[in-house]
Amino acid sequence: LLYKMKKDSKVVTLVAGVPTNIGFTKDKRERAGKQFVDVGIAEENMVAMSSGIAKNGGTAVFGTFAPFLQRTYDQISHDLCLNDSPATMLVLKPGVYGMNSNTHIALCDIQMFAHIPNLIYLAPTSKEEYNQMFKFATTQKEHPVGIRVPAKFIETGVEDTTDYSIYNKNKVEQKGEKVAIFAVGQLITMAKEVAKKIKEEEGLDITVINPRFLSGLDEQLLDSLKENHKLIITIEDVELMGGYGQNIASYYGEDDIMVKNYGISKAFHTDFDADELLA
Repeated sequence: LLYKMKKDSKVVTLVAGVPTNIGFTKDKRERAGKQFVDVGIAEENMVAMSSGIAKNGGTAVFGTFAPFLQRTYDQISHDLCLNDSPATMLVLKPGVYGMNSNTHIALCDIQMFAHIPNLIYLAPTSKEEYNQMFKFATTQKEHPVGIRVPAKFIETGVEDTTDYSIYNKNKVEQKGEKVAIFAVGQLITMAKEVAKKIKEEEGLDITVINPRFLSGLDEQLLDSLKENHKLIITIEDVELMGGYGQNIASYYGEDDIMVKNYGISKAFHTDFDADELLA
C-alpha cells in the first residue's frame, strides 16, 4: 500500500481505530501522510467514506478485523455495493482461525458478504494468491472487491498469475474422479491431506478444488464434474448454514450426485481451539 501511495496520490487507505492491524505503525502512518485516514472506532464511516473516494476516481482500500465489519453491513450493502463503488475491503482474520471469543468471532463472513449484489468476494489459499487478488482489486474499476485475509498465510513459492477479472472461475488443484472436495481458503491444506490419504489407502485419485470466488459458482466446472463424479464434499471454516457449500448442494439439487457439506455449527462459540471446533 505504501508503494502504491507513493506512485499514485489518489490511493487512500482507511482504518477504524486499529491502524496496526494492516501494518500501519506510527512511522508508516507518517510516511503515508494524508493518504492514510483513521476514522476512529467508526467502521460505518470508514466504509461510506471509502465508497465516496472510489466513486470519485480514487483507489480506496479499507480493512479491519472481520468481527468489526458486522456493524457495517448497512454501509457495505447500501453505500458501497448499491453504488457499485470499486473499493477494496480487507476482511482480516475471518473464520475459525481468527479471534475466538464470542464478542470477537467471525464465523459468518461468507453469509454476510457473498450474497450482496455487485460485491466480488475472494478467498485466497496462499500469500501468492492474496498478492494477485489484491493487485486485481486495487486496479480494476468495475466492482467492490472483498478479500478474506487469513490469520496466517501459506507460502507456495509459486507466483499466481490468475486473471481474476474472469469471475467465478475455480482452480482445480488436483484432478481425479468419483469424489471432489471444494475447500475454502486455508482449508485447502486439509483437502490435499485427505486426497493423499485416500490415494494411499484406496488407490484412488480424487479431485481437489480451490473455489477462490465465494460470491458466485463456477457452473461450467460443476457441470463437468457430473461426468465422472458421484460425491461432492465442501469444507469451510465458518458456519455451515447459509455458507458457500450449500450453494453447491442447491445447484446439484436435480442431479444424480451426492453432496455433503461440512462447516461450523450454528452457535456463539467461544474460547475454542480452532482444530477442535473443526473436528
